[in-house]
Amino acid sequence: MKCKLNEQKDENEHLRKQLKQQESSCEMKINEMEQYSRQSNIKIDGIPDNDKETANETTAKVLDTLNRNIPDLHLSEHDIDITHRIGNFDNRKPRPIVLKLISRIKRSKIMQSAKILRRQKTPLYINDHLTKLYNHILACVRKKTKRNSNINLVPRRRHLLQ
Repeated sequence: MKCKLNEQKDENEHLRKQLKQQESSCEMKINEMEQYSRQSNIKIDGIPDNDKETANETTAKVLDTLNRNIPDLHLSEHDIDITHRIGNFDNRKPRPIVLKLISRIKRSKIMQSAKILRRQKTPLYINDHLTKLYNHILACVRKKTKRNSNINLVPRRRHLLQ
């Protein structure tokens, strides 16, 4: 009887470990699918905000700001799937904007201009729209590279290489 009970406990422990591994694998797959669904998105920080701003007003601000600051971009409403603000309104800091583009060519052109936009008098910060997990990983990598100057990161096909 005691032997069967121990066997049952061992089997239960083995099943718990298997379930935990499957859960972890599923979470990674979900994160990868979520990130894939964001591949046409850009997150923009630094465009002024107001508490009654509509999606159309946000789109107009994005179009005006990007076309004014990126030569030969010629972004139009037809290039945009949707724009919207993230988070709650705060007078002290404008909410970030998620810009979902239809054209990957336009997205690439905007991303290539990110450094220039960051160095302006009123800076705009253009970044990939990352999932929480990938955002956390990127923050950890940046923190580690600041501490260890021997590490150089090279962005390449959505992966960071050392």
